[in-house]
Amino acid sequence: MKRWLVAEKTSHDIIEQLLINRGISAKDRDSFLNPDYNDLYDPFLLKGMNKAVERILKAIDNNETIGIFSDFDADGIAGGAILGNLFNHLNVKNEVYIPSRDEGYGLNEAGILDLHEKGCKLIISVDLGITGKSEVEFAKSLSIDVIITDHHIIQEEKVPTKAYVIIHPKLSPKYPNKDLAGGGVAWKLAQALATRIKTNNGELSRIQNFPKWTLDLAAISTICDMVPLVGENRIIAKYGLKVLTKTKNLGLSSILKEAAIDTSKINTYTIGFQIGPRINAPGRLEHGQISYFLLTTRNQGEATKYAKKLNEVNLQRQDELARVLAEAKLAIKVKELDKNKIILLFDENWPDGVLGLVAGRITEELSRPTLVFTRLNDTQFKGSARSIKSFHILKALDKVKDLLVKYGGHSGAAGLTIKEKDFTKLSTKLYKIAQDEISDEDLLPPIKIDAEVAPPQVNQRLLEQIKKFEPFGMGNPRPVFMSKRLAISDLQLVGKNGKHLKIKLKTKNEKLKIIDGIIFNCAEYIKDLKKSDVCDIVYSIEENEWNGNKSIQLNIIDIKISKEV
Repeated sequence: MKRWLVAEKTSHDIIEQLLINRGISAKDRDSFLNPDYNDLYDPFLLKGMNKAVERILKAIDNNETIGIFSDFDADGIAGGAILGNLFNHLNVKNEVYIPSRDEGYGLNEAGILDLHEKGCKLIISVDLGITGKSEVEFAKSLSIDVIITDHHIIQEEKVPTKAYVIIHPKLSPKYPNKDLAGGGVAWKLAQALATRIKTNNGELSRIQNFPKWTLDLAAISTICDMVPLVGENRIIAKYGLKVLTKTKNLGLSSILKEAAIDTSKINTYTIGFQIGPRINAPGRLEHGQISYFLLTTRNQGEATKYAKKLNEVNLQRQDELARVLAEAKLAIKVKELDKNKIILLFDENWPDGVLGLVAGRITEELSRPTLVFTRLNDTQFKGSARSIKSFHILKALDKVKDLLVKYGGHSGAAGLTIKEKDFTKLSTKLYKIAQDEISDEDLLPPIKIDAEVAPPQVNQRLLEQIKKFEPFGMGNPRPVFMSKRLAISDLQLVGKNGKHLKIKLKTKNEKLKIIDGIIFNCAEYIKDLKKSDVCDIVYSIEENEWNGNKSIQLNIIDIKISKEV
């Protein structure tokens, strides 16, 4: 059972209602519906940008080797690749260090030492570093300057005050966009550098255009890191998707080919569910440097080899996820863990690279905060947590920090390490906290509905208007509608093992053409539905294409027997 939360009706015009629901004012309407590349903010509004650019130019002039230290997820890897590709384009010597998942998130001394041994006197961090106070001090002891580019939560006591300079949107009062992704910050640095680099024989204009051709990587960072797709982020995403359709990046073009992606249909789903998981897969199961090398290679043979490798590792990741998810669900069923308001699971044979994915799936399906653990070493467990909107998981962990070796995260997700001997105590305390703070209503997954729509309004014109809201993502979700009193005229199971349900609907009291809909993963619905039932539905409107023919299809999110027959 789900909660249907219908937005307050403030306009009879559907499009106007959608804009209001997304907090788009009348004066911002045109810029939202028609994002313009020229509306990107001046990168030099970011505090520290000028100092960073001057230091990098000095390194280039002095023929220094520049180190790139980036995170192992899609945001960090794509952001690191933006800078790596720029330096390669300029024939500037550069080295990269991407920590393994075992090393954990953030700067570390081993990585800094590795870059030092490779001759780096300047290190640029990407998507990490804002909490690396001691690590930057270590770099300083080796006479290495560190430029921090990051976007993560600032912890005052951990800010690296010895950094050469810090570029962080939340530390930049004059910069309007506080929600840049990590790769977005790196892209702004590349954008700034491109305006200052001077070469001979007309090279300047080519370099100045370079950032535009790396917008595909910036879009991957922005979409995969799930920052709000509004304002400048919306511009980066929209134009990045356009660049991706004709990418000059050999690695990305090889991914598109290996994944059989139709470049004419690229959208945020393509990045979020096809490209992003492939880039993330090596970091989960092997090493993120594989993805970095793919995105920075200038050799087609290497690009093809790495893209095939990403496909293989991603398939392995899918298999591991399916196995662990099945085992986790079985444990929940056997132990009746879903009777609790928070779920804790442990198995020493689960790979830590899929723990967050498993926790996320269970949280989504059962609408309960979920923590999934595996063994880290002889005495410690490592876990990933995901939560529901009404339960701030990081604040919950703050209340049990005396039991934790280390932890970090935000309201909806966290990572933690705990001693094995304290696991039972942790479970007991979290059960109590959840029982006190989570209401029964909180456990009903909410569906936010933009508007109630009469069936005659579901037409091609509405679909075309909705397309103007693309790209969809955080802060700008795909519009969700509700319609009432629709009669089921046909039901048909489709897909592998009949997992999905095709459904035909018509209005009960009007003559109207039949509307096609589909319910994905329909197990919870099929036993309760039959022909002639009159239903209320929640759905998004999509365009279905089959054998060259296009038609409107409702992607049904939830369906209930109507009480108003």
